[in-house]
Amino acid sequence: LGEVCYRYNHRGEDLKPLIYKLLKQTSIQELKPTLVRKG
Repeated sequence: LGEVCYRYNHRGEDLKPLIYKLLKQTSIQELKPTLVRKG
């Protein structure tokens, strides 16, 4: 859902440089795994 929101909010821009910049700025320690819960 977060990816869809990001794409919508930046729909008028080229996403490749934006995503590359985001990936360079985010360290692996900041990422938190999220488990999918079964309903």
